[in-house]
Amino acid sequence: MQSEIADLRLGRVQSDSEIANLHLKLDSSTRTSRTEADVGREARARSKRVTNLPFIACETPEMMENAVQAVKECFPGAKATGRTFPIAKSLQTINEEIKSEPEPEVQRAGGAKTSDSDSCSNPPHLTLVDLIPQAQLSEDKPKKTQLSEDKPKKSQFSEDKHMQPCVMKIIHAVKKAVGSKLIVMDTHSSSNQFINPVGRPDASMLAEELIAWTQLVTVGEFKVNDGKDDVDSMFGQQIGRGQVALENQPDRQHFFSFGLNMNALEVVHIHRDSDCKWVIETTGLQPFYIGEDSVGFRWLVRLLATEKSKLGFVSPVLPNLSVLEGVRVGRLQLLRRGTGPSTVGSWVFTAERDGYAGKCILKLCDRKLEGDLLGMLTAEDVPHLVKVLASGECTYQGRQWHVLLLAPYAQRLTMQLGRKSLVQAARDVADAINGCLEKGVLHRDISLDNIGVFEGRGLLFDFSAAKVVAPEDVDKIQPASPTGKLGAITGTPLYAPLSVLQGRSHTRSSMLEGLYISLLACCCDEKVARRHDMKLSDLEKCAELRAGRMLAAEPSDLKRVPDEFRGFLSELHDLFYPRTPGRSMRDYCMQVTAEQFNGVCSKWAH
Repeated sequence: MQSEIADLRLGRVQSDSEIANLHLKLDSSTRTSRTEADVGREARARSKRVTNLPFIACETPEMMENAVQAVKECFPGAKATGRTFPIAKSLQTINEEIKSEPEPEVQRAGGAKTSDSDSCSNPPHLTLVDLIPQAQLSEDKPKKTQLSEDKPKKSQFSEDKHMQPCVMKIIHAVKKAVGSKLIVMDTHSSSNQFINPVGRPDASMLAEELIAWTQLVTVGEFKVNDGKDDVDSMFGQQIGRGQVALENQPDRQHFFSFGLNMNALEVVHIHRDSDCKWVIETTGLQPFYIGEDSVGFRWLVRLLATEKSKLGFVSPVLPNLSVLEGVRVGRLQLLRRGTGPSTVGSWVFTAERDGYAGKCILKLCDRKLEGDLLGMLTAEDVPHLVKVLASGECTYQGRQWHVLLLAPYAQRLTMQLGRKSLVQAARDVADAINGCLEKGVLHRDISLDNIGVFEGRGLLFDFSAAKVVAPEDVDKIQPASPTGKLGAITGTPLYAPLSVLQGRSHTRSSMLEGLYISLLACCCDEKVARRHDMKLSDLEKCAELRAGRMLAAEPSDLKRVPDEFRGFLSELHDLFYPRTPGRSMRDYCMQVTAEQFNGVCSKWAH
């Protein structure tokens, strides 16, 4: 076995503390290793404070009255008390700064009261605390004893379990009241669609019933405002979601989002100025409660009352294609645009076809090779691959494309599948990888983006990076590239194996390693550490990060995996990064076989 283990010099493996932080660049083409709170602080420092925003609809008294009534009808038992959520000590400085702003409405941000809100002539407001029983804290209840263990704990109140569903009910009620045509979805836990590089919005307002960055009109982010950096983190999330939406909608010129904590709401506007530079505008945190005079609630109503085109959304141009090889194709929706170094990429749409009950994928490819390979592999009975239903050519966006109609439309792997189903999907994809290799085809881009599950079985797709080699060469490891430059590897850095990030060729073992890394990301809810730093533009940095995370004696990402999956993933981890007695770092094995991988899967399949 020792001959199968690559001897990595420990001097090349750097821990997180040894890797210098990257400088934050608020550019839509970059990502940062710093926290979302760091992003938020620096974005706010360069943002412009405004009292009004262009394009947003104006509210009317009737609109506000209808919206307030609609929300109250969703919470028939709620009693208005005007209570606000206590601000954590760590946020006092932030809110003191907010209260020092000259605008009257900002002085009430974070639950601080004004003379108007203190007036005895006005009835109390209906606040989020009134709508969420778990947020009504211990000072409102008599204590049995002075012992700390007898006190209700604030930890009983959760953003995920309590705030999220409450705010979603409010958004749906306001949407209905203003007659919005946006598709409102709770995407807080929808990791099957919204993916890296910045995570998932809490609430997504979409143009179509397809959860994808290409269909995103606006987003909402929620924070309790009960911990360090919540305000800045929420602002950073809004910036990140906006950047990715603009990247995936290249014709779009501006993007709106809102952030809501228990006491206040903030609207952020990202747009290009006359010099084509990105500008960030913000309303600042405005007091939020269910009332016509709440500045924050007014912003929410106005935002949802605005047409999607005014919010910046540009409906994607669809291919003029209704028949493909005699098969009628319809209901196209843009899912994503594929990109890659030195290529024109691809376009991927969901579609429906006559005679097929489920959704299909319509893919526009730059090269004909992908369709030819899938056809050959299917004819050779390689298991667990998508099938080509029809093919042809079309003109789209001013150029000619090869067209593939593929089925089935697989769902993204998530922890919600459960261990048994996830293990089955992993084994199926491993069999697909191995079957392709036996025919001399290296997929070369194994990632969560290119594997999925359909009716309980795993599927492998997207052969745009595939390469045909002699069967006897599929396990041959080529020497590492010394360049580390853009284009030196094929694949997705976030899921790429260590050997490939170091410039070595793809092999059976490396693709199985990519499958393991994808499974690990899935079971970390796609929030693996330092994920924002894995960029093609700096392969040396990617290799250092991958080695530092995977070769650690106790990998931190594995510690974050739920107990249900940890044993399975730990055994896979040991295949590729085995322990050696007496060494503080793990070794690295580049000759893992399909039999070894499937052996672990078989052990955990029940």
